[in-house]
Amino acid sequence: RLPSEDLEAREWVQRITKELAWSADARGLLFANGVVLLEGETELGALPTWFAKSTPAAERGSPEDRHVAFYSVGGDHGFGAFVRYLDRFGVPWAIVCDGAAFRIDGHHIFEQVVGAGGDGEHTRELQAYLDRARRDAPSPDDMTPELFDEGVALARRHGIFTLASGWHTKPRRGARCSEGDEGERHEADESFEAFIESKGDLAVPWEKATGTSPKSKPRAGRLLADATDCPAEVSELYAGLLDHLEAHGLRRSG
Repeated sequence: RLPSEDLEAREWVQRITKELAWSADARGLLFANGVVLLEGETELGALPTWFAKSTPAAERGSPEDRHVAFYSVGGDHGFGAFVRYLDRFGVPWAIVCDGAAFRIDGHHIFEQVVGAGGDGEHTRELQAYLDRARRDAPSPDDMTPELFDEGVALARRHGIFTLASGWHTKPRRGARCSEGDEGERHEADESFEAFIESKGDLAVPWEKATGTSPKSKPRAGRLLADATDCPAEVSELYAGLLDHLEAHGLRRSG
């Protein structure tokens, strides 16, 4: 049963109650051996299909073989409620988020995980990074690539992964993204779609997928993954997800 402090968290109870009422997939997460929480719908269509084609899948089992479920939380601010939900019912979880979730001026992914409660050492390490990062980078113009890379490396140790190369949500000029590069232009690099567009061999199949299904991101993602081999970065991502989930209770295949 949920502890009384969770039942007294009215905003969380309302959010989860609504999700469970609307979505059989949300209810089904409790019956999975492990869960990967995703930020958006394109990756919900693409990643499970790519993972099933990957080298780690051949060696350690596909998501279907391992009974790993995937769920889109609907944006970079939606992870905390589901982390708490899965934690309380003992379901191993991992996160794949976009780069914007690491922005100090947003709904930082560490803040969401810490706010969900859980292991003390786990939350203390994430909170320590947040406190220092917000002290060193009090505004978006003070955020640096080094701070992003440090956050991403720390995140992986706690089951939080990203394919993003940065946290820029749109092209912008004038941000002080590292010492001495005032005025440099930074392209949008934080989204899953930006990752796809950074891979030259995916350009034509991605254009075809979005042209075939312009109104459905999950279908476009699935069409892309069906038509292409699993990228090396995605294969590495799946291996990392399995490592984390296995360390937190996912039964090993075979």
